[in-house]
Formats: sequence, structure tokens, C-alpha cells
Amino acid sequence: YKKFKAKGEKHFGIYERQSPSYVPINLDIIKGMLTTDFDHFRNHGFFSNVEDEPLTANLFNLNDDQWRVMRAKLTPTFTSGKMKMMFHTIVDRTSGLEELVSTFATDKKPMNVKDVMSRFTTDVIGNVAFGIECNTMKDPDAEFAYYAKQIMQLGHRKNGIIANLLRNILPPWLFLKLGFKIMGKELGDFFFDLVANAIEYREKNNIIRKDFLHLMIQLKNLGKLSDDDKIVIKSSKGDGGLTLKQVTAQCFVFFTAGFDTSSTTMMFTLLELALNPDVQDKLRQEINRVLEKHDGKITYEAVMEMEYLDKVVAESLRL
Repeated sequence: YKKFKAKGEKHFGIYERQSPSYVPINLDIIKGMLTTDFDHFRNHGFFSNVEDEPLTANLFNLNDDQWRVMRAKLTPTFTSGKMKMMFHTIVDRTSGLEELVSTFATDKKPMNVKDVMSRFTTDVIGNVAFGIECNTMKDPDAEFAYYAKQIMQLGHRKNGIIANLLRNILPPWLFLKLGFKIMGKELGDFFFDLVANAIEYREKNNIIRKDFLHLMIQLKNLGKLSDDDKIVIKSSKGDGGLTLKQVTAQCFVFFTAGFDTSSTTMMFTLLELALNPDVQDKLRQEINRVLEKHDGKITYEAVMEMEYLDKVVAESLRL
């Protein structure tokens, strides 16, 4: 990559196994691939093993027509309206973060920001994706926190390293035939049981929560999203709904995609704010000004008005 970039090339090609691969360098080309032309570059180089490892049947791993069908079902779950619907579920978790940070301040102890942000993110996404109280901010050794760490360590374990290496060398059919697994049975069983039990409880008790799992239940039972505040156990039209394994896989990738990325972004943003007190003061002024307009409450609309906050986060990501 560095060699071709130094020559001023816009792109180059390599071979992965026996298949040619295209590697873009030019930012305009990359932007086009990720936005207007993304449906032509939908495969990420992974493959799914639905039968033996259901968690791999997630949107990120799926290819071609399987990806297209799943994306068509999931796209409506990420509209601004659905994000707004889930916003209060997210805000409810912030009280736990405030208490945790206050504890360090009261005890005058140093705080590991990465750890605190990870625990906060685990509680938020675990609640939104699976509808459960993870309690990792109160108990860093909680069960969900344990499995969250297992996810982050998948690529660093001996078995994971070997599996990833072979996956890049062997064709998919041979890799599967050799019986190698990326996730592991313990991790797969935990998340499958977690989702299955949560869905069963909600359906039996007609419990509605404004979260991602509720949207997945609709896709499972109806094959599409509905605005009705009720649980429909089965679609009378027989529309192709998601299976329980597919629902679990999407909840799993919702968690994995947001866990480390969100906590790391918050950690580096806080670091940059600490290093730039003038930016911190300006940001605080904007937040206080906007919250005053919204009766001191953190709402979806209030956050959307915080333009400087958006710029601060964007600059932290750039750095």
C-alpha cells in the first residue's frame, strides 16, 4: 500500500488465495465505494457458517444475495425515527455512569477512562440490543462483561489466530470441512440462550420495549417492521421472517460493532478535551445552552442541535 501510494497511484491489485482483489488508495474512490456504489462492494471477505456458528450469519459476514436480503430487512431499523425511539433507553443508562464517575471523584482515586467507557457502553448496548440489565458499571465482573471481553479477545487467542490465518488461505468449503470455528461454542450458546429467553419472555407477557430487540422480534414474527405497540406472535400472511438464529446474529453484531468503537471514541474524545481546555470550555457552553432550551433534559432533538459536539467527536476520530 505504501509503495503504490508513494508513487501517486490511485489504486492497485493483489491476490488473496487465487482471487484478484482491488485495493483503492484515492479518497474519492474510497468515498464512492462506501456511499453511492456501496452495493457493488458489499462483501467484506468473510463467510458465514449458519449451522455450526449461527453468530456468523450477521449482516457484516453475509455475502451477495444473502447480504442484500438481510440489509433490506434491517435498513428500516436504523432510520432517524427508530434511533429517536431508542434514545430514551440509552439516556436511562447515563445515571449509572454519573454515579460511577462520582465514586472515583469522592474517593479521590484515579479513573481508568477506557475501562469506565467500556462498562458504560456494555450496559447501553446490552440493554438496547438484548433488553437486559448488564450491571457492568456496578459490577465489572458481571456475566455479560465477561462475554463482552471474550468477544474482544477472539482474534488474539491461539485458536482464533490459527482460524483467521487458515480462513485467509483456504477456500471456504475446505475451512468449514476442517471444523474450525471462530466464535466458539461457549460464546455462541451464551448469546443464543440470552436472545431466546428474552424473546420468549416478551412474547409470553406481551412486553414492549423501545429497543433494537423489539424491532428484531417484529422482523422475526412479521417479516417487516410495524408501528403497532404490540407483540404479534405469528404473521398471518406468512411473510418471510427472520429465524431465531438470524435474530441472534444481528443482535450480536449490533453489540460487537458498537462496543469497542464507541468506548474507544469516547475515551480519545475525553483525552483530547483534557488536552485542549479551551475546546472543552466552548463545548460545555454549547451543551449548557442547548440543554437550557430543552428544560435541562437530554433529548434526541437536543443532541442533534449540538453542532460543536459533533465537530469535536469528528475531529477526535480524524486524529
